[in-house]
Amino acid sequence: MPIFKKDDDLDVDPKFRQAVTTTALDGPNFAGKFTLAKISCGSGCVYIAVVNEENGNVFSDMPFYSLLVGPFEDRLGRSKLGRLSYRLHSRLLVASGCFDATSGRDEGYCATMYYEWKEDHFRLIRRVILDWR
Repeated sequence: MPIFKKDDDLDVDPKFRQAVTTTALDGPNFAGKFTLAKISCGSGCVYIAVVNEENGNVFSDMPFYSLLVGPFEDRLGRSKLGRLSYRLHSRLLVASGCFDATSGRDEGYCATMYYEWKEDHFRLIRRVILDWR
């Protein structure tokens, strides 16, 4: 069962708390003993949190606030979709889309980001800027 910190945004917002708790019930889906929970922030938008399934600790201090996954059209009118990619037996998270945008891809920046999970946080490995504007 996830253990939320009192000063954590997830502790305050019942929607986030419920999404993390529900996802954690399915067991680990990331880096062996962790659950990566995706929390909707609207159509095509997600926040994430990570739960250590061994001790219940919840990590919500993520390297990005929100990720818009689209769909988007590039300059040539082709449809593009972002995504989160991760595996149970890997510490790699690949996040692709428009980061920290609140109302569309014209805010924030669009990229594919490669992160490695290191005990209690993500470490950026590589950033590839996407030309989706």
